[in-house]
Amino acid sequence: LKMESKSVTANLQNDVTVAGGTVAYAGANTEVVAVNGNGNKLTFTDSYRTYVKNAGGKFVLNNVNIVRSTTSTSTHFYDYNISFTDVELNDVTLDRGINVDGNVVMNNVSIEQKNVDTYAMFVFVGSDLQMDRCNITTADDKGRGIKVTNEDRKSSTATTSISVKNTSFDTYKKAAILVMSHTATD
Repeated sequence: LKMESKSVTANLQNDVTVAGGTVAYAGANTEVVAVNGNGNKLTFTDSYRTYVKNAGGKFVLNNVNIVRSTTSTSTHFYDYNISFTDVELNDVTLDRGINVDGNVVMNNVSIEQKNVDTYAMFVFVGSDLQMDRCNITTADDKGRGIKVTNEDRKSSTATTSISVKNTSFDTYKKAAILVMSHTATD
């Protein structure tokens, strides 16, 4: 998804599959790339990891069911989850956990983390996460909610901001949010 206009909108008429591990969006002059899913399925396929990365703008996903199909058998969060950078998710369902980095807005988002003994969301230090009307459901054995992490980051002290409103967490006897970078979260 690379265009050179200020705003690009794609309207899905059917289910769509995107192959490859890294999806870069936006261009030098593009400020917003929006995908209106119309309730369709957007499937990311890969053999290792799925990254949806910012190449200069903001990515907005509306009314879409996101699925990841991978041949990787690793359960490490980088390998199992879908990684998003600078994204807005509105009326979205995800079939697995996500990693978020940068400015992330989530409105009416459902995440069903099926992998046991891990988190539904990893938030990297320095991010700004806003959640409203979300539902986070984890695996019934040792599932967890959100972890703020500085793993693989050059700076562990960048300020991280998290705002959670009208959101439910169904976790297995664990706190909804775990902060691992104590100096970096508001």
